[in-house]
Amino acid sequence: MKELALEKTKLDGRYEILHLLGRGSYAEIYLARDVSPHTSLNSPNNSVVIKALNVFLQEEPDVELERTLIENFQNEAVALDRVRHPNVINRLGHGTARDLSGTIFHYLVLEYLPGGDMMQLCKREPLNLEKTLFYLQQVCAGLFHAHAKGVIHRDIKPQNLLLTSDHKVVKIADFGVARFTNLDSPITRVGTNIYAAPEHSPLNSAVEESNGRPTRLTPAADVYSLAKTVYALMAGESPRAFSNAPITGLPARLAEKGWAKDVLQVLEHATQSNVNDRIQTVIDFWNEIHSASSRVEEPTKVLKSEFLAAANFTAQAPPSPSFSSLPNVQIPTRAEPELPERPRLVVELGKAKPATTVQEPPKRYDNPLPTNNGQNFPATNGNRKAEKAIVNTPLSQTVEHALIEPSPLTVFFKRLALRFAVVLLLLGSFAGVLAGTFNYLQARGYLPTSITSWTAKKATVIAGGANLRSSAEMGDNVIGFVTKGSELKVLGEDGSWYKVDVVRQGQSDNPNITKETRGYISKSLVDLQ
Repeated sequence: MKELALEKTKLDGRYEILHLLGRGSYAEIYLARDVSPHTSLNSPNNSVVIKALNVFLQEEPDVELERTLIENFQNEAVALDRVRHPNVINRLGHGTARDLSGTIFHYLVLEYLPGGDMMQLCKREPLNLEKTLFYLQQVCAGLFHAHAKGVIHRDIKPQNLLLTSDHKVVKIADFGVARFTNLDSPITRVGTNIYAAPEHSPLNSAVEESNGRPTRLTPAADVYSLAKTVYALMAGESPRAFSNAPITGLPARLAEKGWAKDVLQVLEHATQSNVNDRIQTVIDFWNEIHSASSRVEEPTKVLKSEFLAAANFTAQAPPSPSFSSLPNVQIPTRAEPELPERPRLVVELGKAKPATTVQEPPKRYDNPLPTNNGQNFPATNGNRKAEKAIVNTPLSQTVEHALIEPSPLTVFFKRLALRFAVVLLLLGSFAGVLAGTFNYLQARGYLPTSITSWTAKKATVIAGGANLRSSAEMGDNVIGFVTKGSELKVLGEDGSWYKVDVVRQGQSDNPNITKETRGYISKSLVDLQ
C-alpha cells in the first residue's frame, strides 16, 4: 500500500489540505479549504473535498488496470457535470499534481457536505416513515434527473447519500461506477453486494436472455438499490437478510404499523430479481410508495411535475478534465513552454518560497569593504592582482567579512540550539529503531495490525468460498477454508489482506472446512460491514 503524502499541504496554490476523511479501494478523500480570493463557495470556511485517485493504493497496477481506473475517474467527472442537480453533489474542479513523495495523481474537487451520510444518521436512530419520505423525495428527484440525462448511478446506498450540516438536504454522491445508457459496453459487476441489483453481475442467470447474453442496463437497476436503501433507513440496518433477493419482510417493530403491509408490497415489487417484473422508473417507485404511505398523517405530497421543476439546475460546470496515464517521470529543472501541462507540485503548509538566486558580486570593488576587525580592504585603483583576489573570493566569504563580531549572548544561543538539535537527532534515531522493531514484529504476526480501528468490525464472505492463509501473501500457506456466508471478525489489515477470526462458517457441512479459525483472507472476497 502506498498512501499519498498530502496532509497539511497546499494543492494547486489554492487548496489547503487539512486531513484525511477516508480511503476507498483506489481513492483517498481529503477535507480541504479553498483559499483562492476568487472562490464563491458558501460552505463554512470555504471547505471542499479533494478526491485523489491513487492507483497504487492496493498494489502496483498493471497497465490495463491503471487505464481502467483513470477512465472511471474521468467518467465520474463527466457524469457529475452531465447530471448537475440540487440533490447531486457538485463538482468544483479537477487537476493533476505530484505529492511530497513524488507520486503523480489525478484529483477532483467536490462540494463538502458536513452532515455525514444517511447510514450514520439512521444507525443513530432509524427514521420513521414520514422522515424517510422527506429524504426519499429529494433522492428520487436527483436520480430521476440523472436517468433523464442518460446516467445510471449503479451504487445507490445510504453511505452514498450525503447531508448538509442542518440535515435538511440530501445529495447523491460517488458516481465512480456510473454508466451512460447510450453506451453499449458489457455489464460489469459493481456496487455493494447487499444493495446491488442482480443485473450488475453478468453471471447471474436471473438476468440473462435466452441467448445467454446479459440484458441491457436500465434505470430499474437504481430502483432496486433505492428500495433496499429505503429498507435500511427505516430499519436502521442493512438488508442483509435479503442480499441478492427480494425484500419479503420488515423488522418486527415496523411490521405492526398500519402502513407496513402496503409499503412492504412496494419494496418487494421494486426488488424483484427479474428486471421485467420490477418497478421500472423512479417516478413509478415514488408514486407507489407514496400511495402506500397514505395512512401517515400529513404525508409529504410530491407530484411528477415537481421532479421536473427541481431538475432545472443551471449552475455552470467547470472545464471538463482529460486525465491521462501516470508516468513516473522526473520533473524538469528548467521552465519550458509546456510547463503548465506538467503535474503541479504540492507544498507543505507554512513553508516559505524558495530563495531567489543570489547575483554574482560586481567585477570591481572601488570602495573599501570592512573586515571582521574593523579594518578596510584597500581600494584596488587598478591593482589587477588585488582586484582578482577579491573577485574570486566566494560570495559567502565576502559577506562574512561584512558582518560584525557576534555578541556573547548570540554565541550562547547558537551553541544551545546546536546541542538541542543533537538531542533531537538522538531521539529521532531511537524512535526509528522502535518503529523498525514494531514493524518487524507486526509483519511476522506477533502484533496485530490496525487493531484499534478494527476492533468492532465484522465481515461476511461473499464469494463461493475463500482460503484461510497463515500469512498475508499468496503461496503454499493455506491453513483452512471459509465457506460463502461465513461470519468473520476483522482483527487488522495487511495490504490487500484482512487478518480475521472465523466466527461462524456459512456451510458447516462443507468437507473442506478445517479447525483453523484465524488467518488471512483476501479483501476482494470479503464484504466489510
